[in-house]
Amino acid sequence: MILVSIPSRNRLVELYKMIEQLYLTCADEGNFDIQIVIDKNQRALYHPILNDFPRIIYTEIEWGRGSWLNIFNAQHEYFLKASYDFLWVLPDDMTGLYPNWDREILSRKKTFEDDLFVLYTDGAQNWGRTKNEHEICYISEDGLNMHEPNPVWTKKWCEYLAPLFQGNSKYIVYREMMIAGLLKILYGDYGINRNVHVDINWNDIKNDRNSQKYNQCWLDLVSRDLDDLKPVARAMVTYIEENARIGG
Repeated sequence: MILVSIPSRNRLVELYKMIEQLYLTCADEGNFDIQIVIDKNQRALYHPILNDFPRIIYTEIEWGRGSWLNIFNAQHEYFLKASYDFLWVLPDDMTGLYPNWDREILSRKKTFEDDLFVLYTDGAQNWGRTKNEHEICYISEDGLNMHEPNPVWTKKWCEYLAPLFQGNSKYIVYREMMIAGLLKILYGDYGINRNVHVDINWNDIKNDRNSQKYNQCWLDLVSRDLDDLKPVARAMVTYIEENARIGG
């Protein structure tokens, strides 16, 4: 089963349309749940969604400079404690989602028996994101800027990813780029490719670039050759190797 998680602030109409779109384009509503992550001070604004979509999982966070961290941790905590196979984090303003996205995601279940992998879509091609960059896990010179903006990841992947954002983490934005960084290290340093294609497409997402004001932490990480990600990647490799021995 899939958990689709959508954060939103001051955008009731956009979120409403996004939820409708997910239901209209899915193969089976039983394949997924939708979690919305909303600031506590906007409970009244988003109340109509709770009335019209009673299956929605409603999660509140505190608003402030660390809001992205609060969002990330709320998503990870709910995903990890429940019985979902995949987490797909989406913006509230995606348009043109192609049909049967849920069936396509679930078709990738157990692509690897150890369940440590990420899915990339066919979206964002108008942003210059190409299948070739995804397939080589962003190891080209400008590869990290060509990352999948809306990756889907497994519970096992989340177990390794989530601690990067806990406590007083300095990485308050760019989780999708951290995922790309881990994929790059796994492939570039160890020859392990865990970036898997899924046949999902969409037309557009509004990029307001609000997160760029906090991007120095990511730029610093890149300048240090992704050093904070390397112990995580090494732990992933150990897990993969141990499972291969057990399976063999």
